[in-house]
Amino acid sequence: MVTARKHIMFIAILAVWWEGQGQLAPLFDMIIAQDESGDLITTTQGISSAPSFGSSRFRIKLCAGIYNENIVINKEKTNLTIIGEGMERGIITGSRSYGDGMKTFETATITARLEKKQAVALLTKASYPAFYKCRIIGFQDTLYAEKGY
Repeated sequence: MVTARKHIMFIAILAVWWEGQGQLAPLFDMIIAQDESGDLITTTQGISSAPSFGSSRFRIKLCAGIYNENIVINKEKTNLTIIGEGMERGIITGSRSYGDGMKTFETATITARLEKKQAVALLTKASYPAFYKCRIIGFQDTLYAEKGY
């Protein structure tokens, strides 16, 4: 059976974050790890726990693993960054698709089989979204940029 997988992989950044008056800031505000070694075990929990309308950058580290979840980042989650441990190590995957009776824009994130028809890997409605060294893999409608500049 031929299957088409859709998932997003986050890569780690190899830089030290500096804020304010030359003070070393913590690299991450929260750590997501499936093995319970971090603060939480799902990306959805981490995003929900991030401050709403944050005035400063909130960094979530996504530890290596395959996270089977459909993620929604609402517009009140501003200044949010998710940083993984490598493009092949931190994988978010889901299984909604058009073949399940959903509208295409409702399928976002992230695994679909070929026989289930189209599904969106990543949907963005943000005005200025940024994705750096991310690998977005899909069968059809991989990136749905509903809005953006």
